[in-house]
Amino acid sequence: MSKEEICNAAYPVKFGRVDHRSRLHLLESVSLLPANVQQRIRVAAVESRDKAHDSLNGHNSKRRKTSHSLGHEVSDAVDGEYPQLDARRDFADSEFLKPQAQEIVEKCISNFIDRTGNNALATAICIACARELALCDTQVMDVAEVPNSSWLIPQESHPKHHLTNGMLLHQSALTGTPARPRGHICDECLTNLRKNRLPRLALANNMWIGDIPFELAVLTLPERVLIARNFPAAHIVKLFPLKKGAPSTNCALRGNVSTYRLDMDEIADMVQGNIMPNPSQILASTIGVTIIGPKNVRERSMPGFLWVRRSRIRNALCWLQSNNPLYVDIIISEERLDAIASNGIPVEILNATRYSDNVEEVERERAGYVPEDDEYDDESHVSSGMEHISGAGGEST
Repeated sequence: MSKEEICNAAYPVKFGRVDHRSRLHLLESVSLLPANVQQRIRVAAVESRDKAHDSLNGHNSKRRKTSHSLGHEVSDAVDGEYPQLDARRDFADSEFLKPQAQEIVEKCISNFIDRTGNNALATAICIACARELALCDTQVMDVAEVPNSSWLIPQESHPKHHLTNGMLLHQSALTGTPARPRGHICDECLTNLRKNRLPRLALANNMWIGDIPFELAVLTLPERVLIARNFPAAHIVKLFPLKKGAPSTNCALRGNVSTYRLDMDEIADMVQGNIMPNPSQILASTIGVTIIGPKNVRERSMPGFLWVRRSRIRNALCWLQSNNPLYVDIIISEERLDAIASNGIPVEILNATRYSDNVEEVERERAGYVPEDDEYDDESHVSSGMEHISGAGGEST
């Protein structure tokens, strides 16, 4: 029933302005009315339902008895004497118009909070496989109580391994004391260990890669290209402000991956030999920048992941030469290092930067794979999209 129909059925009872505006308030007021008035409203609800049912089925509904006479018949009829009237009475006596009790509402809200709150969404890291999983999918136990722990002993030792009770575990996930370490272990790893099997994602199953050394962890995208021995991908970066007129400063990366044919011979000619770093001209072939917006973008407003620092390249090559067998025989060229910017955007990237004012095309391009959010309200932020282009020589997709 609509609010107007409820008010008409309750006549001569009058409702306040708030009741006319809110159906919830109106139903609460109805629940406080005398029993005979609530009975009239329920009978009117039956009438309204029957009319709607007859209308949907294409039948001409017979003239219904008035609410007053129907209510009189409901109270005087004998059970079983009029089956249809008994059915109406059962419906009229139901909880149709009664609002839910406050304790039921509070319980529903409590259940919702319990299933969407911080505790329900909490995560933990498995000490065996180093995966971050939902807390409910893990169990806490002492390292000494891990079943069949011999499966977590690495077959080949490494100088950088940090073993706990002989097992290769994720150290940052361990808690407790050095004498009694403990941590979370995921259900998948625990199930395999209880079945006396090696978990497929366990660090001891040749899944350990160690910590990335600082000399390599701080490298930007152009710096990684300049020290690379192979080039599996090229990168197209598109920068555009979230709002019109905003300056070009970077705040995030969003993008997809595509595959195209590349001229591998031309790239190989640039990087053949053991002289490192690679010639700076390689940056123009592997990194492209498109700025959507004004053409007078200053170099210092370009995002930080496009900057190059000569000292970091030298430190990274020295570390690789000492620790990576693929770099043992390289020759670090001071001449090539001097040709690289000491601290700034390489001229090869700046010269290859393209400008466009077609914002609509960018929105259509990213609409299929970028989730929309309003996290950034400051006009000084700009969104950037990075497209990784595979250089494996495969067909375009």
